[in-house]
Amino acid sequence: MKLSIVIVNYNVRHFLEQCLNSVSKAITNIQAEIIVVDNASMDDSVEMVLEMFPSVKLVASKENLGFSKANNIGVRQATGQYVLILNPDTLVEEDCLIKCLDFFEKHPETGALGVKMLDGAGHFLPESKRGFPGLWNSFCKMSGLYKLFPKSSLFNAYYLGHLTEDKIQKVDVLSGAFMMMKTELYRQLEGFDEAYFMYGEDIDLSYRIQKAGYINYYFPETTILHFKGESTRKSSLNYLTAFYNAMIIFSFKHITGGQKTFFIVFLKALIWAKALMSAVKSSFIQLRMVLIDGIALCLGFQFIRNVWSEVYHGNSDYLDKLPTLINTALFILIWISSFYYQGVYEKKYTLKDIVIAAIWGFFINLMLYAMLPEEWRASRMLLVFSFFYVIGYAIMSRLFLNKFIKNQWTIGSDQPLNGLVIGDDSQFEKAKVLIQFTRNKIQLMHKNVENTLNFTPEMWVDFIRINNIHEIILCEKNMPWKEILGFIAKFRGKADFKILTSSGSGIVGSSSKDQPGDIYSFELDYHLSQKVFQRQKRLFDVLFACLHLSFIWILIFLYKDKKQYLLNIFKVITNQRSWVSYDRFKKMELNLPPLKEGILQVFQLNSQQYMQEIAIQMVHNYAWNYTVWMDLDICLKEFLKLDQK
Repeated sequence: MKLSIVIVNYNVRHFLEQCLNSVSKAITNIQAEIIVVDNASMDDSVEMVLEMFPSVKLVASKENLGFSKANNIGVRQATGQYVLILNPDTLVEEDCLIKCLDFFEKHPETGALGVKMLDGAGHFLPESKRGFPGLWNSFCKMSGLYKLFPKSSLFNAYYLGHLTEDKIQKVDVLSGAFMMMKTELYRQLEGFDEAYFMYGEDIDLSYRIQKAGYINYYFPETTILHFKGESTRKSSLNYLTAFYNAMIIFSFKHITGGQKTFFIVFLKALIWAKALMSAVKSSFIQLRMVLIDGIALCLGFQFIRNVWSEVYHGNSDYLDKLPTLINTALFILIWISSFYYQGVYEKKYTLKDIVIAAIWGFFINLMLYAMLPEEWRASRMLLVFSFFYVIGYAIMSRLFLNKFIKNQWTIGSDQPLNGLVIGDDSQFEKAKVLIQFTRNKIQLMHKNVENTLNFTPEMWVDFIRINNIHEIILCEKNMPWKEILGFIAKFRGKADFKILTSSGSGIVGSSSKDQPGDIYSFELDYHLSQKVFQRQKRLFDVLFACLHLSFIWILIFLYKDKKQYLLNIFKVITNQRSWVSYDRFKKMELNLPPLKEGILQVFQLNSQQYMQEIAIQMVHNYAWNYTVWMDLDICLKEFLKLDQK
């Protein structure tokens, strides 16, 4: 056996399918085997591999072993002369592995080999070639100094920015996303150090390869696509902690002498500083629209107050009093909260969300206004005028924002987009069905591969611009991987790219190395998987519990188990339980979004098969189409059962 390819998978079923398809084509003329180690994925990755790739050696772990340990298990199964460590969220060209093996044959001094990597948008990934994370390199990396001098050997030695990305180079560190080496050497060095759960293990192994007298090569004569972040889902503090703690482990192992203690203390200080900066940056990004709305509403309400005072009272300072300021602060807080709970600040929102949020805010403000003492009420007309201002401002601000970002006069981020499918008629139909099923508003155009053979790059650029194409879906069944990767690299920045799997079960892609990818699949896109509906459910739980507390002096006499009734209210308020759930269906493994233990169930399980099928349908419908009105309906129908355990 010439080559063993080890892929560690964790919850990226559709990316893994594409990876295995590309690797299968790349080993057509090689004696090779593919080994997949699944780290207890919650999706149907294992079933997909068994069904679609029966020749793949599958190791299904019952727990998440981490990247290092899982790869070591995979390599123990390997029988090839060479081993390739490969991420599941990668795509390789048809001749990639042949070229790499040929390089090894011609350069026996090679310890490990890495290739040129592109992200899902076609941009070069700098981690394709790296230097060791010494004190200065770590400081430049963590402080972001390397971004200011990307080509400098002094400030960007971590990513070897002074070395061209298109020339074969000797490098210090290769990426664990694609690392090929002799199996004998991997075992001689005892593989990845299992002290690293994730991140840093490739740096450590690269270092030990060099210490053993071998050379690590960066080999850009073949390219892979790496949907960076898909198999790990990088996220702020968790990512920072895992990544930089790996650097500390590396320092403990390999740095000696007096600088070791200083380096580790310095590194820890940098980690905390970086974590703080990332937290502030993340909070600002998430809250910037809230802050803009708050400032705009303050200015708008001030203007309304002055105009109304002048017109109605003949004095612009008439309402310039403390009660008016309190009323204004309450109005703004309630309207912004309504926007938040209606999902206006989410990635996807519609005009309907803006209007509904404004109306809810208006009614809540009216109720609060009526509850205030007479001397603390400013003017009812201020609230009415403010309501119309809120709707007008929210619509106009989002209109101009979308014009600035997307160059479109649209309201809402979930607006129809223009998409292009490059593939045959059958693949176009599969893509169209997937788009419709996932409720994505993409208007698809179609081009057969044969009809684009004579297209020059200039013609493609004009076609994308004239037809205002936002998304291009490439069909792997109709295009070689080399052509797909070349197309994405050539036209990066012109549109977002996605790839339709050969089975037609999913469309995957990623527009940025720092953002989670998009997946269009037949797996249900439950409402309860979305944060906005999770927030609304939690808000209902709290408000319904507070309503019970307000009338507890009457309601307590309706329930037999008064102690349990009070305990249920307490547990709901403290987020230990929910009023309505389907947690008793867990044993049936329905792959539903997780919910807290429920006081009431969406539907009661029954031993009869017919009733079980109805219950499952009801539960799926609840998760798929969830609204707070469903919870209210169930709570009212089962009102006298709110004291049950």
